[in-house]
Amino acid sequence: MGLNATFPTAFGTFANWLYTQQVVDAAGDTPCPTYLLVLRILAHQLLVPALQNQIMEILQERQKDRRLPSAAFRYVYGNTGKDSPLRRYIVDACSNGPLGDIINTDNYPPRLLVEIINAMRERVVEREWEPSKEQAASYLVSEAVGKRKV
Repeated sequence: MGLNATFPTAFGTFANWLYTQQVVDAAGDTPCPTYLLVLRILAHQLLVPALQNQIMEILQERQKDRRLPSAAFRYVYGNTGKDSPLRRYIVDACSNGPLGDIINTDNYPPRLLVEIINAMRERVVEREWEPSKEQAASYLVSEAVGKRKV
C-alpha cells in the first residue's frame, strides 16, 4: 500500500503524532477504532514502532468497552503479513471474552476465521470428545416418511 491508498484522516493523525506524540484527530479526539487500525498499519509501513505500540495500548483500553470493528478486518488482513502482531491481536480479541454473532461474514477473511478457530481449539482443555447420548441423538435424521430433517 502506498501513501496514496492511505486514508487521509489516518495520515493527518500520523502527521500530528509526529509533532505531539499524541494519537488524536483534527478535533483533538482519539480516532475511532477503524482509523486506529488503519493508522497502526501505516505506522508499521513507515517503521514507527512507538506509534504502533501507542495505538495498540489505545485499542486494548477501548476493547474493554466494545468489540473491534469487523468492517476493518479485510483491510487489516490485506495489508499485513501472516506473523503480524496486529493480526494476532485481532484473533485473540475475536476468540476471547464475550463473543457476539458474526453478522456480516464478508468482513471476515477466510484466513482470519481459520485462525480464530485454531486459537479457540488451543484453549480447549479436553482434547478428546465424545458426544452425550442426547447430543448423538440430535445428529440423527428422522426416518419417518414425510418428516425428514436435512
